[in-house]
Amino acid sequence: MVTNAPVRSAIGVLYEDDRCLVVDKPPRLLVHRGPCNDRDTLVARVRRYLGCRTVHPIHRLDRQTSGVVLFAKDAEAARTLRRAFDARAVEKLYVAIVRGVAPPFADVEHALRPGRDGAAVPAWTLVRTLAVADVEPFPVSVVACQPLTGRTHQIRRHMAHLRRPVLMDANYGNSRQNRAFRARHGLARLGLHARLLAFPSPTQAQERVEAVADLAPDLRRVLASLGLSEGVVEAELSRARAEFAAHLRFRTCPKVQAPRRDGRPWA
Repeated sequence: MVTNAPVRSAIGVLYEDDRCLVVDKPPRLLVHRGPCNDRDTLVARVRRYLGCRTVHPIHRLDRQTSGVVLFAKDAEAARTLRRAFDARAVEKLYVAIVRGVAPPFADVEHALRPGRDGAAVPAWTLVRTLAVADVEPFPVSVVACQPLTGRTHQIRRHMAHLRRPVLMDANYGNSRQNRAFRARHGLARLGLHARLLAFPSPTQAQERVEAVADLAPDLRRVLASLGLSEGVVEAELSRARAEFAAHLRFRTCPKVQAPRRDGRPWA
């Protein structure tokens, strides 16, 4: 297993070899240029860092989401890495701050439509609660999410399906509750962070690369405001990862087919 290389750079390099680069994306930065034609994008920063015109982002994060993003340095490595994503040979782990008391463990298989007119396609996410804060204006949970498919807004939509939306989610959450949480606890963007990415090395056969991005500073401040220990959350993340792996081998935990409509926490 190849883990994070201790490299410092303006773009937050987490791992680099001859074929790929993994960086820590800050919140509020687009991966690509969007409709607003932003000049400052993660792709532009990676181009400057590598001193080349062409880079290959293998996946993307929403503008407001922080954390791990993988780039290939050449077209052949890009094809290899995309095949690994398609074959579900890539492990992804996210941390989300959500409204309400989340279920201890949820295996969510809930099909999602890619657009307004498209047919629903299978989507699968594992969710495990890391910590719960009984605070004002409402209880809040910190959860680990492992998406096993790669649908648009998959984690956000699946947490909304559980009636535990990611806080500050303008599309799938509640604007009034988001404003109340921001005023009390200072979260000014989507409470979602791409924590870990583990994938087959494009340079070393039989090796896997594992890149980990620490929680962004604004999310650490929110944890402190909630009275939650970052160390406890980190320890629970390690346990969650092991439980996800065991669940995928044996599927010992029950699925959550539908949310509780009475608003009460799961037993």
